[in-house]
Amino acid sequence: MIPKFDQVNNDISLYLILFERQAQTADVPKEFWASHLLSLLPYEIAQLVAREDVGISRDFVKMKSLLLKTYKLTAEKFRQLFSKHCKSPTATWKDFAYEVRNYFHGWISGLDISTFDQLKELIIVDQIKCRVPPEVREHYIDEWSQLNKVEILTSKLDDYDAIRTKRDFHTSTPPKRS
Repeated sequence: MIPKFDQVNNDISLYLILFERQAQTADVPKEFWASHLLSLLPYEIAQLVAREDVGISRDFVKMKSLLLKTYKLTAEKFRQLFSKHCKSPTATWKDFAYEVRNYFHGWISGLDISTFDQLKELIIVDQIKCRVPPEVREHYIDEWSQLNKVEILTSKLDDYDAIRTKRDFHTSTPPKRS
């Protein structure tokens, strides 16, 4: 059916999608997906799953979520992969489109984006974030990935600018009089 997962050469998110497609094609009942996947994982990863609650090892969706967290594939990481992914010289354009599509899906599903308005908001926020100076981004580093609403983001950025402008105004030395 599908080869074992190779941590060095495989992307876990793409591997999981491939696994799902193969399981569907082979008509494997969904209740057996988790056990089939577990048998394809490297021993260290299987141990990680085994240390979790028994429910995770029997529930494909929970196992998938655990694996994505283990490989630190958060919505923000998927956004970065989506934005910066390059076509491999050996891959076809169809392969590249498949990879980009899956990174995009990981990004929006990680943020529970399900409507056009939510998607529109996310894309506008992403464009604003791309233009924010690094020192401002650094100021909000702990909450940066959660700032996904235009109104909240712009309010914080305007507040930062207002405080910065006041501080710069008060700390600047007055011009010398002749």
